[in-house]
Amino acid sequence: MQLITRCTRRRFGAAVLGLLFVSSALVALTHRTETPSGSEVLSTGHASATVSPSISAPRVKAPHVTAPGVRRDYIVQASSAELAERAVQKAGGVISGRLEIIRAVGASLDEQQLASLRADAVPGLRVFEDAKVTSSGVPVPPETYYPMEVGAASLHQGGVTGRGVTVAVLDTGVWQRKGPLERTSFGSPQIIAQYDVILAREHPGAYGTIVPSTYTADIDDRHGHGTHVSSIIGSSGIAETGRYQGVAPGVNLVSVRVLNDEGAGRYFDVIDGIEWVIENRARYGIRVINLSLSGTPQSYYWDDPLNQ
Repeated sequence: MQLITRCTRRRFGAAVLGLLFVSSALVALTHRTETPSGSEVLSTGHASATVSPSISAPRVKAPHVTAPGVRRDYIVQASSAELAERAVQKAGGVISGRLEIIRAVGASLDEQQLASLRADAVPGLRVFEDAKVTSSGVPVPPETYYPMEVGAASLHQGGVTGRGVTVAVLDTGVWQRKGPLERTSFGSPQIIAQYDVILAREHPGAYGTIVPSTYTADIDDRHGHGTHVSSIIGSSGIAETGRYQGVAPGVNLVSVRVLNDEGAGRYFDVIDGIEWVIENRARYGIRVINLSLSGTPQSYYWDDPLNQ
């Protein structure tokens, strides 16, 4: 009898706990409602908290505030590059160069000059920070498999190597000691021209196109990324398997240096490099531009100066 009583008490206690749990769940369910927008409202008994769907709008980079009198680099766009240049000069800023391709100029402005520029009624005025870009890539594998990965190895066997096509590589330049980039797979010089945008900006008129009949005035790659990318594209080196290391070992290459020795650069230099390539595309037979770059988004992709 004593055993039965203990069991009965245990069952009764468990039943009571179960009823309390169910009752609590029912109370919670009766306090849960849906808002007209689809957001769920939960009542805690003291206050209501709204749980909204997590939808984030694209973030636009907040403007950087500097100390009075300290200049920063910007890309100023207007309905024409000439109009943008006049507006910057009127505000007291310093012009670093033109970017006709996007109707803009490079400019150095302090906060007061920037405010004056924005207050002026300039048609089509847009002001962007001259944002930083860096080289992008992955470690080089012990043996290059890029041609096989993209199906180029089988084309090489049929004699398709990219011969007659010129690729412009906008990066950190290319090593002076070219190695497998010295000549194409059919024996002609592979680097047919080089241009250093950074030096041309820093020393206008002193640096320009270099046709490498000799490499005495060659532009060196002191970072390595540009040489790496150029080698993926056009290396005529032969792997142990007998296959070419580059995807298109027969192409001509034009090396345009837009990034510094740390693999970093500016929007202005990259856009200026693109403009130089377009202006010289017929001279060198350029049909492809390669940009292996990355940068922090500061606007919508269609509004970004580099994407323009």
